[in-house]
Amino acid sequence: MDNALSFKTRNIAITDLETTGLDPLKHEIIEIGLVLIKQPSLEIIETINIKVKPQNIETASPEALQLNGYKAKEWENAMELKDALTIYLEKTKDAIFCAHNTNFDLPFIKQACIKMNLTSTMDYHCIDIPTLVWFKYRISDLGKINLSKAAEFIGLEPEPAIHRAINGAMLAYKVLRKITLESEK
Repeated sequence: MDNALSFKTRNIAITDLETTGLDPLKHEIIEIGLVLIKQPSLEIIETINIKVKPQNIETASPEALQLNGYKAKEWENAMELKDALTIYLEKTKDAIFCAHNTNFDLPFIKQACIKMNLTSTMDYHCIDIPTLVWFKYRISDLGKINLSKAAEFIGLEPEPAIHRAINGAMLAYKVLRKITLESEK
């Protein structure tokens, strides 16, 4: 990690994963969405969306596969996990991890790194978007802080019913950008 980089100038790696279930020890990443942004401008540097070939689809939760629209035919040309994760880790070097549920996405990234014998060089800080949304709107009538509800509450379109990693990462970026810019006024 480059110690010369300040927390305020590190890129932010807004990440969304689609998985075969909720347990990072049992289930797999099947899609990685990344919106890499620059600080302090919040300008998009790059976006990536990588489909990852599942190795144990038989352990998948049917609900998870329905939610993310998994169809074997659409994943025929998907990347192996190690290759996908290597690309992701190269793009996110020294960046701050950010997600609309860091407690879900980050354990999957960490477990995949362990499984593939790869080391993340991301900054150790994390930005959890629901925490920011809760803090900003805690005295409002916002009932739920899932990504779609938070987006609708601040005037953005919700995520499509079939989740795709890049859609989730991009919507998380839009939510982060909007609440950050509003706070700066």
